[in-house]
Amino acid sequence: MALSAGSVVAKFVSDVSDFNKGVKEVQNSMQGFGKSMVNVGKQLSLKLTAPLMAMGTAAVMAAADFEYTTVAFTTMVNSAEVAGELLVDLAELAKKSPFGLKEVETNAKMLLAMGSSVNEVIPEMTMLGDIASGLGVPLERLAYNFGQVRTQGKLTGRDLRDFAMAGVPIMEALADNLGVAKDEISDMVSAGKISFDDVRSAFAEMSGEGGRFFNLMEKESHTFKGKYLTY
Repeated sequence: MALSAGSVVAKFVSDVSDFNKGVKEVQNSMQGFGKSMVNVGKQLSLKLTAPLMAMGTAAVMAAADFEYTTVAFTTMVNSAEVAGELLVDLAELAKKSPFGLKEVETNAKMLLAMGSSVNEVIPEMTMLGDIASGLGVPLERLAYNFGQVRTQGKLTGRDLRDFAMAGVPIMEALADNLGVAKDEISDMVSAGKISFDDVRSAFAEMSGEGGRFFNLMEKESHTFKGKYLTY
């Protein structure tokens, strides 16, 4: 369901206001608790209150990160409403992946900066995430190379090597999509005949239904690492 600009901003302000009140109450409680523990002994006070106060600090930092991310995306897409909807979609994507939310948001920002439209971000993050999950390579590595091909408008020999070194079977996918022999791909790249659209189609083919990387993010998210080792 599409969100209105008013509802997105109102909810954000309300959430942040409630959050700030909660943090203040926690901090006041922790301070009171710390004073009461002085009677028990300084050593005991330090052992108990320091970790509890750190929890309040972590919460404040989380709120600050959220605000910073919201401002950054709003600036990039020039709309608070669109930024809010995109952040919700990215959060949903992160839930079904082995990647942390911050990692997903960072790579989405990079794709936007390198020319992806708002409507392209989620589909591209999905296919790049599925392939990165299947190969066990950093999402940032594939996202950067993919964005670089977009900015150039074509696949270069260096890009081809970068994808190959990451384990992406890009030559096979391109050959299948273009209806040519795999040995012809290198010559076509040298001649500048492989466009960004060709590369995107190859990635979509590899990660789409029936492709070897289909839905691997969600599968990886159910593993021990996906459940407990990402943040």
